[in-house]
Amino acid sequence: MKKGLELPFLIAAVGTNGSCMFFKYSRAQAGLKLKFITKHIEDQGFGLPINMMLVDAQGKALNLFIQKPPDKYEIPKFVGHA
Repeated sequence: MKKGLELPFLIAAVGTNGSCMFFKYSRAQAGLKLKFITKHIEDQGFGLPINMMLVDAQGKALNLFIQKPPDKYEIPKFVGHA
């Protein structure tokens, strides 16, 4: 895995409007398996920006911040560190 992260991953995502998800990625025979642990999605979906935290099997954490692009034709900017 990139940056030395090891499966399984636990991921929390929280939008500014209260939408949130907590899920787990683990290894499967054909790639990765996704399991939703809990979620609450507001009617309008996730409000931007979205703050995310990924924790791997060794306790390493990666923080991500997904913000609204300044122009509708730009790709959202992902900022994070391991």
